[in-house]
Amino acid sequence: VAPRVLKPQIRQQYRYMEERIGKITDPDRTSIDRWKSLKGPAAKRETRMEVVAWIAVSLFDCRLEGGFVRDWVVGDYSSKPTHIPPQQWVQYDPKSGMPILDRDLVPSDLDCHLPAAKPFDVEAFLDTLYGYGIIAKAFKQDWRYVILIDENTKTGPFTMDLIEPHIALTHDRIDFDVSNLSLEKLYTRDLGMRVDITGSPSWIQLETIVENIRRKEFQVLRPIDGENGPNTSGTVAERIEKMKSRGWNPIGKPLNIIPNPPPTYNAILVPYPASTVLYKNIVTAMQTINGARVISIEQIKNPDIESLYEYMRKTISKECRDNDPNERELYHGTSGDAVEGIINRGYDDRFFSKAGAWGHGAYFADDPRKSNGYANPDPKTTRRVIFYNKVLLGNESVQTKTDATLTAAPIDHHSVHGAGGWTGFQFHEYIVYRYGQALPYLKITRSGHPNPITETEDENENRVTSTAIAQRDLENLVVRFRWIDGFLVVVEADSSTKIDHVNFVKGVLSTFNSSPILILLLGPLMEEVFTAKTRYICQTEIRDKKIQFVKYDDDSVEEDFNANFDDNDDDEISSKLISIKQELKLQSSVSVSVDENAVKNSVPQTI
Repeated sequence: VAPRVLKPQIRQQYRYMEERIGKITDPDRTSIDRWKSLKGPAAKRETRMEVVAWIAVSLFDCRLEGGFVRDWVVGDYSSKPTHIPPQQWVQYDPKSGMPILDRDLVPSDLDCHLPAAKPFDVEAFLDTLYGYGIIAKAFKQDWRYVILIDENTKTGPFTMDLIEPHIALTHDRIDFDVSNLSLEKLYTRDLGMRVDITGSPSWIQLETIVENIRRKEFQVLRPIDGENGPNTSGTVAERIEKMKSRGWNPIGKPLNIIPNPPPTYNAILVPYPASTVLYKNIVTAMQTINGARVISIEQIKNPDIESLYEYMRKTISKECRDNDPNERELYHGTSGDAVEGIINRGYDDRFFSKAGAWGHGAYFADDPRKSNGYANPDPKTTRRVIFYNKVLLGNESVQTKTDATLTAAPIDHHSVHGAGGWTGFQFHEYIVYRYGQALPYLKITRSGHPNPITETEDENENRVTSTAIAQRDLENLVVRFRWIDGFLVVVEADSSTKIDHVNFVKGVLSTFNSSPILILLLGPLMEEVFTAKTRYICQTEIRDKKIQFVKYDDDSVEEDFNANFDDNDDDEISSKLISIKQELKLQSSVSVSVDENAVKNSVPQTI
């Protein structure tokens, strides 16, 4: 963000701030003034740092940012070690040989980004320092110069980082709002920002940063990696503790600021730190899915969808008690082209499910096992995708009966909550009907099943009260599939079938994942089929050996079923009835006695 002057009320409070900005960014600063800061009676470590910063910014066109701007220019903070003399404020790393300053020094060092428009000559820079009587040593790393300055001066040493321009371009993330300020040549009263945090989701302005610095408060702007780990070296958690040890206090809920994608892209994906609490919580939740292993979690940055979501948040908040939009973090499973569609366009109402139990909406769950039923494996990699979303539920309409006619939430409500725990719907479902009411936040990629699923669990996790009854029920389970040219068109289940067996049937169907119909049927249909009388009837139109549309119905089920398909396709279509019956093996870890009240899912099912 280009530098600008502060608003008048802030400028009046902190006049010293503009004076210090000018001492660094004004090329016309007088030689007398520079001499006073270096060798005058009031010269000190911080004023000597100002002169070095002036040389870098005003003579060599560098950009100054980081802790010196925060602590000295704006905050007027300084501290020094009291237990050791200045000659011992710097030590050398035994491996790299790089100078390391005592952590009690405030301000600690100068951070500068080298100019991209012209080459930087470090020898010329050192010669300029020497011309002012400043002794310095340069240490070169692949991506920066580290300059040790005033090592043997009574005011005490400090270091300077000169970061190569191609590396500076990659420094597009910021830990804290108060570390986001920068100074540039000729902007003699102005402050800039390294990263634009003035928009969604942070909405932090320059004046807010200045006030936070003066109060010694800071807002965390990225995931807190290392929060619960034994080794926090180099993590955001370590930097937070360092700030707190200096008297600073974190405020608000940690945010996660990612720069906007290039103008030609809708969204970008950024790896989410694996050592954060959220990452670990998601991995734990995904482990409830049989055989699932998280491969990656990526954060989605889509500024257009974020802006739409923020607009919906404001709109819904005004209609809710205490202006609380009831934001929840929920899962959504999908596959195929829908994955890229959600990343680039969010949950667009033009693509909402038309076959859902609660009508034409976007469906979410608080349990990833529910969403997993809709995350079909990629045909090539067998990997599956589940999205972790922020959803504005507002005033929920809690329902225990399905209503497929819904195209919007009921009057005075913003969402539908399908309460779980009843026949056919063991998990809670949350449905929204407006574009922008849900924000795809994380993309979770998990391993698929390279081989057909051969073992499943009770979907509702009821305790097994009798293995004999479970065995009898499962052995009597008969599920029939009717196929036309390889496409699933009819699913039939025995009238005695229970919802406990849904996962078994999903396991069978997963072996036929090449069928495009399953994308439509696998999730919503397989749970509804068990609440139908005995059969679910589907009709497809096949033309040129391609599916044109699919319809399914359970309102008129008769004992003798004959589907009336288009007679014109008789030459191409052959149909057959497939019955699948399960064979059951009872297994337990204890050969003699099993505590049936303490064991869940103690009856593995084998196809």
